Amino acid sequence: MTMLTSTVIRLRATQNGWLPRAMGEYGHAAFLSLIREVAPDLSKALHGAGTRQPYTVSPLVGGKRERRGVSVRSGNSCWMRFTILDPALYAVFSRYFAESTSFDLALKLGEMQFIIEEVTTSRQSDGWSAFSLGEVDGCGPRFCIFPEPALVFDSLLRRWNQFADQPLVDPGEWQKWVNEHVIVRRYQAESDLWQFRQHPQIGFVGSCTYEVKANYPSEIQRLNALVDFSFFAGVGCKTTMGLGQCKRIEQ
Repeated sequence: MTMLTSTVIRLRATQNGWLPRAMGEYGHAAFLSLIREVAPDLSKALHGAGTRQPYTVSPLVGGKRERRGVSVRSGNSCWMRFTILDPALYAVFSRYFAESTSFDLALKLGEMQFIIEEVTTSRQSDGWSAFSLGEVDGCGPRFCIFPEPALVFDSLLRRWNQFADQPLVDPGEWQKWVNEHVIVRRYQAESDLWQFRQHPQIGFVGSCTYEVKANYPSEIQRLNALVDFSFFAGVGCKTTMGLGQCKRIEQ
């Protein structure tokens, strides 16, 4: 597998203000702004790309979540996580911090300004998800908000195959095997609505345990690889805008 990185940026608010609960668009814009400082053409290409992107952006963690949105006070400590699946993109991203001569690096989310206090990158895992089912003529986009095994592991496999040096397995064969042998053992989740600037997005938050109904060592190994991969790749749609954040939960 190509190099996978997870970078946590710790931030300190410089002012009082509000951010919307669904601030993923701001995080997405902030990431592209960092890339633009080092490689303007790459930032433009990422912004206009219609395919799945080689990075994810978490929501801002910190502040006080209220009905109106997220309240942030001057001096509040917050953090965001960016995962990157492409070594070339990570090289550009890291250059922004390595080549800066400023002692007060900043990150802007909407109209809110934050000072970057610490940047930590790791290559191992230390969410919000929804699965796009495409569109039907006259009906608009459709979404599933239950973690069906076929949707979860098909999403992860296609993302793996897109960015890995070698495909893990054929998607058609994989989906057939998952449909026949993987079930939801138990789950604890609830739906949630995030209001982006232009539209609402329904998703879900919680945990899910899957079970394989037979002994298939090779396939179980692939499942576990994809579960670990989910921390870096995210699951479902809008993973560059704060959705799809996942990780393995040790029992």
